Amino acid sequence: MRALLPQRDEDFLVQGERIYYNHRYHSALLLRPAFELISALMVIVWIRLDVSLMRTASMTMCAVLAAVYLAKRARSLRWSLNKLVVVAGALIGAAILVEATTDTIAAFIILFFIARFVTRFVKWAWYRRLLVTDRRVIEVSGLVGSQIATMPLFRITDALLKRSAAAELLGYAEFRIESAGQNQALGRIPFLDHADFFQNLIVELSTTAKSDVPNSADDLGSMMDRML
Repeated sequence: MRALLPQRDEDFLVQGERIYYNHRYHSALLLRPAFELISALMVIVWIRLDVSLMRTASMTMCAVLAAVYLAKRARSLRWSLNKLVVVAGALIGAAILVEATTDTIAAFIILFFIARFVTRFVKWAWYRRLLVTDRRVIEVSGLVGSQIATMPLFRITDALLKRSAAAELLGYAEFRIESAGQNQALGRIPFLDHADFFQNLIVELSTTAKSDVPNSADDLGSMMDRML
């Protein structure tokens, strides 16, 4: 049961490590799955209201697209047995989509996108967050399993804060980090919340001597006030 619970700070922090930033990603991260769910509902309504010939053509097209997508996913799997299972599932799913009634197909599609949105929401709300400590940047993610990506502060050589028009409107940003190594676990951080504070914090901590790292939230606030 512990594997299904959100990660605790003590699960990945070392002794004496201090947290200065601990936030989930911006809620704009949920816009895409929400848009997909709304689009699926609109397509189902359109199919239900349209003529039967268009309905059949639409369902056949969806079946073909689903089969192609699943077959393409199978190519990225390592084991041949998994490939066979995925391809077989794609073919069976395509056959079911073509032969099934419109109501059955609509129910499966809606349930799929609802489950997709709920999963993304649960991961965003409780299982995925970004932290900055006095030693590193940490991303914690996962639902059934877990993944912890880290980047030591001393390896950060350059940083870029990027905002699109939508990001300016909604209040998030994308943060890109250049490090001293080729493999960058956190080279790109999208949908960053409190982006200006995050950037100032990264710059300050990555350029501050070890003895000058703030020991408390009050010291950190004083440090940030000196920067602004």
